[in-house]
Amino acid sequence: MLPDDAITRIVEGAQSIGQICQSKGIAEWEVVAFQSYGHELDIEAGKIKLAAGGGDGGYGVRVLDGGRFGYAHLVDVSGAEHAVSQAISIAKISPAIEGFCLPENQKSTEVLGRCDNRILDVGPEDLLEQADAILNEVASLDSRAVVTGGGVGVSATAGAIVTSQGILSSGISTSHGAGVQVSIDENDELTSAWESSSSRKLLKSVPDCIETSVHWAQCTRGPIE
Repeated sequence: MLPDDAITRIVEGAQSIGQICQSKGIAEWEVVAFQSYGHELDIEAGKIKLAAGGGDGGYGVRVLDGGRFGYAHLVDVSGAEHAVSQAISIAKISPAIEGFCLPENQKSTEVLGRCDNRILDVGPEDLLEQADAILNEVASLDSRAVVTGGGVGVSATAGAIVTSQGILSSGISTSHGAGVQVSIDENDELTSAWESSSSRKLLKSVPDCIETSVHWAQCTRGPIE
């Protein structure tokens, strides 16, 4: 799902922005970068209505001088000079915060479990199979039930941070989500329920939230006495 060189590209981009900050005499600076890609399928009225995929990304640069800070966002490194100048301009008119400084580089513990490589291999065809399985599961649990909304999706994000204080960290995080709105319309009575699941790890083909949604659409039927 992610290009093989995604981490390398965003780290190099962040470092080049940092070099521009240094060339402009910025005392402290911080650059955060990310590149995200994903696939998703939408379900509506019991049918798969839309398949989509794409990516997003960019850089955020924060400059700090004399307790004054400014921030700017840019999509591509080609706009780095302008973005850094904007951040500097914002910092100049910002109120100074006494003692405010960026954190120093220090020993830290890696946060595990943010990436499941299996999600990186999930493609649109896999999501189509999962959506079909969800629709079939709802129909098998209650023939009256219809998935009136929802969908499934996966994403992967490469992220990095580079600072003037010596911090350089990067990694990949993944996400897999599924959610459905199940409705039962019978005998002039409409009940509906929404449930969803999301995880950094690969979900099973039919997540537990599917059965839960059908259950709530069933148990909320009938007048309250």
